[in-house]
Amino acid sequence: MAGQHLPDTREQLEKTYEILMGRGRVLFALSEFDESLASIREAETIARHLADERRLGPAWTSLALNHWITDEPLRALALCERTLALASASDDLGLRVPAREMIGRCRFSLGEYRRAVAEFAENVRVLEGKLERERFGANLLRSVSSLNFLAWCHAELGEFSEADTRTAEAIRIAEAAANPHTVVAAYASAGYSSVVHGDVVRSVAVLEKAMAFCRESHIMVWFQPIASLLGYSYALAGRPGEAVEMTNVSLSRSERLTWALTPWMGETYLIAGDLDRAHRLANRALERSVRSGQRGQQARTLRLLGEVAVAEKPSDAEAAEARHREALSLANELGMRPLVAHCHLGLGKLFARTGKCEQAREYLTTATTMYREMDMRFYLEQAEAEMGA
Repeated sequence: MAGQHLPDTREQLEKTYEILMGRGRVLFALSEFDESLASIREAETIARHLADERRLGPAWTSLALNHWITDEPLRALALCERTLALASASDDLGLRVPAREMIGRCRFSLGEYRRAVAEFAENVRVLEGKLERERFGANLLRSVSSLNFLAWCHAELGEFSEADTRTAEAIRIAEAAANPHTVVAAYASAGYSSVVHGDVVRSVAVLEKAMAFCRESHIMVWFQPIASLLGYSYALAGRPGEAVEMTNVSLSRSERLTWALTPWMGETYLIAGDLDRAHRLANRALERSVRSGQRGQQARTLRLLGEVAVAEKPSDAEAAEARHREALSLANELGMRPLVAHCHLGLGKLFARTGKCEQAREYLTTATTMYREMDMRFYLEQAEAEMGA
């Protein structure tokens, strides 16, 4: 429609709006984000022309989803808050649920995990029972989507029992509904939580299942995040060849590296010994996270840069310590307890290698205690091994 006159009648305009919104959703599922955004913007133009808030709200939410997935959470948040205001004024659940979910996603991306938990938990409460299978214009069930991101928040906060409860509920609903988009999302979400937890066996299993569903159903929007997390899981599982292969595939899918997955990719290359690529990806991730306000990603990337610095120049501990301390400070501020523990482990290992035994023991003791409290057994074994070295 760009550059063309709008249809003459209201009926024609409404029909064109629905076509454009549907086209935008399909293009989004195929990871054609620029084309999806263009289609939704045309739909928004029609909604404005019609002065139709019932159509304007969904257009704003869809625009927000495109901005969020391409690392523009602040822009997405502004659109969602406008949509929520519309929903509140009209008491429209069909607007309020999608808007609240997108606000939660933006809060998650910005590292505001507790605020995100409140948004997702409210949606989960509202969507219990007969509304459990409602999509409200999305490709997947809104109840499952909110459960997924609620689990991600709990995982980042180190609340893994709660995360496991939410992912189990999401998988139950998704499998019962047999909606491909929802099934892929539920398994990918379980994989994300397992990766943060360090439950390598489970992360490999559920992410391989997610990848199979993704390929069978041609839901490309999930391909890159699944491949990135699966590559990292393979690296943790001691399968570096498969890890690098999967991460290379993920990198080849998009130059934009959507979903802020660059730190996971960098970790994979670091474990595989490709320090140059790990460093380049980490620098890129840091620049993007600072620019977009994604503080959780920023904290994770700072720790990665600290680990890369240790690997590149083992005798030069100053740069590595500085990065780890930056990461630790930010992770503490955001409540990212698993990442806090990782920073303590990194600093403990660093001080042990530079002969600062007392400081090393202090940090390693903290890491060990935190891993034990969060039942992060994979990392607990590493910390205990360092303590006994």
